[in-house]
Amino acid sequence: MWYATGQVTDDVTRETNASHSEILLAQSILVGVVSLIIGTIVLLIGAAISKHHQNNKNQYK
Repeated sequence: MWYATGQVTDDVTRETNASHSEILLAQSILVGVVSLIIGTIVLLIGAAISKHHQNNKNQYK
């Protein structure tokens, strides 16, 4: 009984350790992709706002 549970625990631990680096890699890739998307959105919003302000300035000249 104890041997069986110990064996299962060892297998699970070994599997978890093996996939831990894969999980970290996937998380870092995900964070990178999300950061790129957010950065792109912020840049687009910034460009739209500055263009809007430029148009307003040109109207009042």
